[in-house]
Amino acid sequence: MRSHAWRITLKDLPNEGRAWEVDVPAAELMDAARGKVAPLAEMLGDLAFAGEIRRKGDVWRLVGRWRVRIRRVCDRCLEPFAWEVSGAFERNYRLAGVVEDAFDEEALAWPGEVDLVDVLREEVWLAWRPQVVCASDCKGLCPHCGANRNHEDCACVDASWEHPFAALKALVE
Repeated sequence: MRSHAWRITLKDLPNEGRAWEVDVPAAELMDAARGKVAPLAEMLGDLAFAGEIRRKGDVWRLVGRWRVRIRRVCDRCLEPFAWEVSGAFERNYRLAGVVEDAFDEEALAWPGEVDLVDVLREEVWLAWRPQVVCASDCKGLCPHCGANRNHEDCACVDASWEHPFAALKALVE
């Protein structure tokens, strides 16, 4: 689909609204020349999206859920892995000038265009965690020799070496 396929124009929506269950192409979400929100990088496939937009009075309510895999680097072992993240959201839109803006609504100029790619990018960035690990049982790197403990045992794992808090270890033994 071309990028205009992901734009929703509120004035053009039918009374019953619209629903989606689609895969948004990774190329759309990673395209730096597209949209206003920072593009995503190193996606490992399309973003699965299911949602709907419905009108109630002067407010259009967009709800949805999404799931995506992104290549990240583990903070413990420094190995790349597929980070799976998902989320759900609700957003309310109102055409500017209809009534005063509420804190939980976004006012849009006529004809009320919503870029679904930007919405989904924002949601992924809001779910972004600065530190991620490849697995809860990741053993990480040896602090002495740097060996990846998930792949190999090193000779220094049990060796005692001096560090600033070595004296504390003697207190508990």
